[in-house]
Amino acid sequence: MDTFSYPVVRLEDLPFDYYLDLYRHIDPDETRINLNVPFSEKGQYFLVTFFTEKYKIRYPQFSILPEKRIDPVISVYSNMYAKILLLRYLTEGTFQIMSENMIPFRYLPWGDTYDRQFRERCVDRLAAVYARDPDGFCRFMDSLHALPQNDGDHSYDIEIVPGIYTRFILWDGDDEFPASAQILFSDNFPAAFSAEDAAYICGIILDTFEEKTAGLPVQKG
Repeated sequence: MDTFSYPVVRLEDLPFDYYLDLYRHIDPDETRINLNVPFSEKGQYFLVTFFTEKYKIRYPQFSILPEKRIDPVISVYSNMYAKILLLRYLTEGTFQIMSENMIPFRYLPWGDTYDRQFRERCVDRLAAVYARDPDGFCRFMDSLHALPQNDGDHSYDIEIVPGIYTRFILWDGDDEFPASAQILFSDNFPAAFSAEDAAYICGIILDTFEEKTAGLPVQKG
């Protein structure tokens, strides 16, 4: 399954300034071609979809401007991990067409090494978050413009960057079994992100849901 090569670098191993410096030295035309994203010569910005929202990413001085809405569901402005993911995508990613197959984390390069940690950190957490407020979580997926799928009791494809998705699959609990979950990725995911990035991507989504619903009553039905 390992058909892509990329440097195995943990997100927190290198500081934000390191990726900023990489970004300032990219060739914007080469990046435009590699990622198949628009670049405005006049405005000097990339137009990038990130967590289903469109942003103008200024070059060479990195800054983020919304194309339309000022208050996105997932804020890339205040989340340092989101900013680093975006910079890594622009400096290290490539565009690959998805074959319409979704793969589990363990099939990502190095995913088999960290599969247990990913399950504990992301999959089990997703199931617990969903179990606490199934209706609220489904509304949150709708607010992200996630695409409903036919797996499980509920499932959604969330576009991270253009053409690259993660799928959350959810099963309701009952008197005998607790709620459960699975997380899959489009098979072109390794073209843009590492297995380590996958955990941060899922964490950003779940953190946002919990932040937005903290202190709110659980609504069902």
